[in-house]
Amino acid sequence: MDNTYILYSYAALMGLIIGSFLNAVIYRLPREISLVNPRRSICPKCSNSLKWSNNIPLFSWLIQGGKCSFCKEKISITYPIIEAATGLLAIFSLYFYGATLTGLFCFIFLSVLLVITMIDLEHMIIPDKINKPGMIIGLLLGAANEYYNFLSFPFSQSLLSSVSGLILGYGTLYLIAWFFFKMTGLDGLGGGDIKLMGFSGALLGAGSIMPTLILGSLAGICAAVFAMIFKKAGLRTELPFGPWLALGMLLYMIHIDPVILIQTLTQTGLR
Repeated sequence: MDNTYILYSYAALMGLIIGSFLNAVIYRLPREISLVNPRRSICPKCSNSLKWSNNIPLFSWLIQGGKCSFCKEKISITYPIIEAATGLLAIFSLYFYGATLTGLFCFIFLSVLLVITMIDLEHMIIPDKINKPGMIIGLLLGAANEYYNFLSFPFSQSLLSSVSGLILGYGTLYLIAWFFFKMTGLDGLGGGDIKLMGFSGALLGAGSIMPTLILGSLAGICAAVFAMIFKKAGLRTELPFGPWLALGMLLYMIHIDPVILIQTLTQTGLR
């Protein structure tokens, strides 16, 4: 068998396994439950500890018919979806950045963004326990990369870029939120969104901020229009912005130019 297929299969398998752990993080972190106690996963309905056979990514959910093996309550389909999504993120990182440290760090960052996305969609928050350490790690990686050059694009190449990225990311979104509040009297952005841009800027550098904001805003506007049309959401309906910022970051990481994207969409719409 071609070594390429073996490598991708291994990446997908590791992604599925890590996805099972991410499910626990997504469930426990916003509920302030320890990530290490209880050590084993539990059913959120009956609180029984799951056996190893209940924790096989994707397959356990399918074999059990999407139900807990103890209480027979339905298990949300988001669990296997997150496991599958993490497997795809592993393949994505390997495809775009190869079996390198850059590829590994891309996978880690995208996994964190997946956690942020799911928590924000359900709870409308982005925990400081992710954002604040992320800012510090971004600055440390920028400083280390300046001297050892062990990470390539999309990561920051210097401490200066990380510091300016943190300030620009945090400051830009803070100013947008401040002006929106002054104009409308409403909180248009949450503190978690602002800190997420600081985290992203510290990790990806100053050059990532504008593309991420433009791409994320375009996605967010499309989501808001969809919600207004199909879900009857109003102008005052609160919608999470973190998932769309995360999508903007992912698109930036694969070299999607927002200017070219807007031109393409405009030309397509005029035809």
